[in-house]
Amino acid sequence: MKRYLVSLIVILLLVVILAVRVIKRSTFVSKFLFRGREILEIEFEDVNKKNVVIKKQAEQWVISTKVDTYPGNKLVCDELVSKLQGLELLEPITNKVESYKEYNVSDDTAIRIKITTKQRPYKQEIFLGKTGGFTYNEIYLRVGGKPEVYLARGVTPYDFKRHFYDFCDKVVLKSDIEHCNYVEVKFEKNKVLRLNKTLKDNTTSWVKLPSNEKIEPDKVNSILESFR
Repeated sequence: MKRYLVSLIVILLLVVILAVRVIKRSTFVSKFLFRGREILEIEFEDVNKKNVVIKKQAEQWVISTKVDTYPGNKLVCDELVSKLQGLELLEPITNKVESYKEYNVSDDTAIRIKITTKQRPYKQEIFLGKTGGFTYNEIYLRVGGKPEVYLARGVTPYDFKRHFYDFCDKVVLKSDIEHCNYVEVKFEKNKVLRLNKTLKDNTTSWVKLPSNEKIEPDKVNSILESFR
């Protein structure tokens, strides 16, 4: 009997806590941090602690690191921007600085993201912490210059804790493979594969140089497709 009583008390406490959370969330007017703002630049550290800047230049995305600047993958970068524009603050959790480490939003534990937009405020910094909420698809965060820790949704730590090259354009060959007439592939140390397209009796075929051995078109197309 005592065991059932303890269980009942625990369940009641959980119900009360849940009710308080629901009431608190329902009375808070959620806020979208970047909705209606054009994002021009996103700066953060990738999974290897490399500083990465995703920047819009002439309607194209470029990825900058300390080493070099690379063309950005439009689909991946646009998806990240879309998620940030949908980032929604659901409810305030605390404004106590001593609680930052509990939610992983302190300067040394958070995923720190600097965002530049075309509209005011032009520069804004957010600190992403650990996941939480009712379904654990939400995340704790705080906004730079403000003490509050919020529960939010729209982005996840994985959106940023990736390799920088995940945001880069990996297309090597942009031309139509139908217009390729010659292919040279260097592999191992000094080995070279040379393929040449020939036209004879109105028939197009690929041959291996210098032997002129015929190669199946599907095999050549497979090589070319791997660079698309």
